[in-house]
Amino acid sequence: METKGAGMRILRGAIAAAALCALRAASAIQAGAAERWAPPLDLAIHSDRAFYSILDSATIYLSVTPRAPCEGLLYVAALAPDGRCLFYSVERNLLVQGDPFRMETWTPFDTRPVFFSPAQTVKDLEIRRGRLPAGSFAICGVIANPSPESILSGVGVARISVFPRRIGIVGGAVHVGDSRENYMLGWESPDPAGTSVSARFRLGSIPADPVLQGAYFGTYFPTNRVYLNGRLLAYLPGAMNANAWHRAAAPVPPGFLRPGINTLTFESFLRSDGRYDDYMVKSVELLYH
Repeated sequence: METKGAGMRILRGAIAAAALCALRAASAIQAGAAERWAPPLDLAIHSDRAFYSILDSATIYLSVTPRAPCEGLLYVAALAPDGRCLFYSVERNLLVQGDPFRMETWTPFDTRPVFFSPAQTVKDLEIRRGRLPAGSFAICGVIANPSPESILSGVGVARISVFPRRIGIVGGAVHVGDSRENYMLGWESPDPAGTSVSARFRLGSIPADPVLQGAYFGTYFPTNRVYLNGRLLAYLPGAMNANAWHRAAAPVPPGFLRPGINTLTFESFLRSDGRYDDYMVKSVELLYH
């Protein structure tokens, strides 16, 4: 019995070590290189957000979807910049800090190997507020098969960044455009504020690695422009062409921000019929270190 128990501990340690190596390797590979893992996993971040503030009250949701049939135990971990590992806990439905070489801290999705069919979304995993400090995290998923012939069945990677500082620029909804149609009466801001709407914010100094993030509604054309201090920063994605709020983010290149007053401008697209596109923006913020 003692020999059997020692063998199981060795096997579990081998699975943990192999899965951890895959997690660390996955955090460094590019998306194209991930195709070499067969079958890989898709890890998706909901709700269209990859950037967070440590002050955020929103929960980060992940889903794991295999691209091909596979069987094994599902492990999910967040790799912190300082080398710490946070593992998904089924009981708490969130990530908790653990020892990567102690199998019990991994808390797999199921205690027995499970068959995962292709394109099956396994589970929405939550990362609750306050669980992740500031930094860039690689969120990795591994399906480990405990048989000696096939340790790893797949690996997937998603990335998030958590920022310690945040400046709010636009709070409530602002309607950019020139129309007040009947279908807009149900909008949070049915009255247009103009085809070019600006908001100002103050910086004491130029921040490190800033990201502009906001929520947008009804941006039907991919040519609505966003300017920062008079320089074109980004276009609002035309894929948001639905009457629903979506979030998008844009890293701010060097030279766009300055100490003191800064001006962010949302501009509406002039269509071929001589009318401007109408959309809304809200919850626009600058995240930075």
